[in-house]
Amino acid sequence: MSHPTIEQLLFYHKNELSNEQKLLLAKHIEQCAVCQAELIFIEELEQEWNEADDIKLPPAIADNIMEKISGSNQKKYKQENIKIRLFHLSLAAAATFLFFHFGFVNYLTDTNHYVIQTIENTASLIEKGQTYAGKVSLSLDELVNFKGGFDGE
Repeated sequence: MSHPTIEQLLFYHKNELSNEQKLLLAKHIEQCAVCQAELIFIEELEQEWNEADDIKLPPAIADNIMEKISGSNQKKYKQENIKIRLFHLSLAAAATFLFFHFGFVNYLTDTNHYVIQTIENTASLIEKGQTYAGKVSLSLDELVNFKGGFDGE
């Protein structure tokens, strides 16, 4: 038999294996010093775990721990917050310098004027289209069956 897994040794220790598995594992453990040592280690860990309940802690220890945790988090947060703000301010200053140095402000202003002009042109075309649509009164059938030409066709 190959070495059992830790889980198998735990089940063996807790007596949660079938009789056949338990007999095979017991036979292996009798012959294998490594598995014997692991089983002893598991037993010692369980004993330590069970004895940990007997330890009495002072009643104020939880409050002291919580105070230290909250205090350290606040200091760390404040330090990180200041570093982040300084970094953002530096980026804003650099961006402002670059905008003015390379004339991006003029480019943005020109672009803004172009957008406004395009919107005004589009609005006037829409108004003209609505005016022409009011003058033309063809039904759908007339449009589908239209056989005439445009501009002299």
